[in-house]
Amino acid sequence: MKTKFRKLLVITVALVMVFAMSATAFAANIHYTVAFTKAGANGQGIYNVWGAPQSMSIPENANYEYNGGDVNLPTSYKAYFTLEQFNNANINPLYRRASVMDAIIKGARSSYFRKTVVTGVDLTPMYGNPGAFIKEVGELQPWNQYSEYQENGQWYGRSIGEGWQCYITPAGGTEAGATSYLSSIAVNEGDYLRFDFRFYDYTWPIDGPSQ
Repeated sequence: MKTKFRKLLVITVALVMVFAMSATAFAANIHYTVAFTKAGANGQGIYNVWGAPQSMSIPENANYEYNGGDVNLPTSYKAYFTLEQFNNANINPLYRRASVMDAIIKGARSSYFRKTVVTGVDLTPMYGNPGAFIKEVGELQPWNQYSEYQENGQWYGRSIGEGWQCYITPAGGTEAGATSYLSSIAVNEGDYLRFDFRFYDYTWPIDGPSQ
């Protein structure tokens, strides 16, 4: 009788531990929504390019593994960083914490969207801190055309093209465009992430022609 009781106690404790671990794992996930959008032709409104927005979840902290200094799992979160970059707080201030960039990459590669993602790392930005960014998603590839011109004695640089811009709507909040590299922005519970492929046209004063 005592033996049966002990076995039952062991089973009960094991089940409690399993449920506790499951609850912990569930609590460690961040739930968000991701959408990929583009402006319509002739000034028409924004539309979803690959289907409706999708609800997703991502571990709050990345399981980032290395083997001999190289990324062991190519699809690991934050695999766009080298080991040195990953451990550099100036380049990767979030460390293992899931970023907006991680969340968008997971969404793009999900079974619903099934898109390839090309990333890059800017170590010497003109403004702000270094970080990682998304270059391309699927067939939508950025392009840029730069030119210079003079007007009333002042030289100007002009850059036109198309590229990706992220807009974040926190739970209960309003949409705002990201102002730093997405690898340094934490994704939070209930975020709505809209990754928009948009046209841009920037002009700024320069000292003179570059050539």
